[in-house]
Amino acid sequence: MSRFLPTAIVAHTAKKLNLNLRLQLMNELPKMIDKGLKALHHFQHSDGGWGWWESDATHPYMTAYVVYGLALAKQSGQQVSEDMLTRGANNLARQLAQAKLTQKEIFGLGNGEQNSYEYIDATTQAYMLYALQTAQKAGVKVETALDEQLVKLQKVQTNDYARALLAMVSHSQNKTDLANQLATQIENSCIESGSLCSWGGKTWHYNWQDDFVETTAFAVKSLVQVKYGSSRINSGIHYLLMQKRGNSWRSTKDTAMIIFALVDYLEKSKELEPNYKVKIYLNDKLVFEKQMTKNEALMPEQSVRINGGSLRLGDNRIRIEKDGPGKFYSTFRSVYYAAGENLKASTAGFGVKREYFKLSRQQTSEGMQYAKTPFNGVLRSGDEMLVKISVASNADYEYFMLEDPLPAGAEVIKDESGYNIIDESNYRGQSEGDYSRRYSARYAAKEIRDEKVAFFATRISAGRHEFTYLLRAQIPGDYHVMPTIATLMYYPEYQGNGNETRVRIVE
Repeated sequence: MSRFLPTAIVAHTAKKLNLNLRLQLMNELPKMIDKGLKALHHFQHSDGGWGWWESDATHPYMTAYVVYGLALAKQSGQQVSEDMLTRGANNLARQLAQAKLTQKEIFGLGNGEQNSYEYIDATTQAYMLYALQTAQKAGVKVETALDEQLVKLQKVQTNDYARALLAMVSHSQNKTDLANQLATQIENSCIESGSLCSWGGKTWHYNWQDDFVETTAFAVKSLVQVKYGSSRINSGIHYLLMQKRGNSWRSTKDTAMIIFALVDYLEKSKELEPNYKVKIYLNDKLVFEKQMTKNEALMPEQSVRINGGSLRLGDNRIRIEKDGPGKFYSTFRSVYYAAGENLKASTAGFGVKREYFKLSRQQTSEGMQYAKTPFNGVLRSGDEMLVKISVASNADYEYFMLEDPLPAGAEVIKDESGYNIIDESNYRGQSEGDYSRRYSARYAAKEIRDEKVAFFATRISAGRHEFTYLLRAQIPGDYHVMPTIATLMYYPEYQGNGNETRVRIVE
């Protein structure tokens, strides 16, 4: 969805603003959208909803996310399956109608923590309501009274994310007083830092409901819709652009949310009609000069690339001169690489440890079993290994990803049925179907790629977690195996890695 949504937004923006985007991307948009729609159709569950992956449980937020994106694509003129969107919207409507708030929220004490989706927090319910409102605007008949849901949620203590969503729903329903009231609350709760203005939640950072980038994006969007002219809008946009990493944001999801938030602003402002000259100097040497007009505004970003040899030891000075009407946006990015071997474990969130065990067959009273011995650094071609990765988490998190690079001379054993490993409860010689079932509670998906194995968990709880798979040595050689990386999918700065490993494979 996060790959599809920005694509749909580009098409939506081009149509809404009547832009003649002369980009190669525009020629590829129909194919990209068609591919995304097919994937979303394949991932839709039998109940009409969606989860994070194809085979996990239907998730209220993910269902809302997909319904929202599909409705937006339909509004932009894309051929979206009516059946897929209607089934998704009505699943979402049923979840919202049946949802209960936690006791803490009911009494206005903040968010509670419940595992059951019978209890859906107020912010998620606000997002579900916003997605249904978007679907309704796209012509979908929704099986729930949105007015009733809005009345229920406006009485609950919420955060800025929920306020922004409810302000836009109120605005769409022509409830002007409520929309203005919520917009004023958003203005007043802005976190100011110099010329920047941001919004966020009140609890831990690694949660979409409390994310400063997403919350700021929706706060800006709500103010543009409800209270255009607010001084907080430009300050919020400035903050969002400061969070950019190169030509995108931290994740595809952040990028999608920010692009969509800025569409309404672009429609009302005159930023796509600049007429100024810009000059950029590095240590008083001119490195870039350009006249910026509407043509340039619709072209891809222009890069000024400076290699390390052009920089001085110590301070360097970049000066930007602009002459003429229009806004100039710039991003400075410094890229460097750590050299050397024997990379060590480090943590900026998760503790990670990888262990290899050599497997050998032996006949026992229980039949043929595999015994494991610690790996001594050398394997023979054909040898089999158990890979065991331990991850320590200090709290409960959502949307976890573990990536373990493979030794270049080894291949993953995809069919693990029949592997009965002594003292390994996860391997008891079950069939492939049993294997899939016993792991479904631990992670949502496992992907085997050419260069790595990746595990994805919708939720990871505090404590120690173990992930395993099997390898077979094949091509002789000496190999450096890069560290295992554990991270949060939408917060890649929160991560940990293990040690580098050396593997020698002989004939």
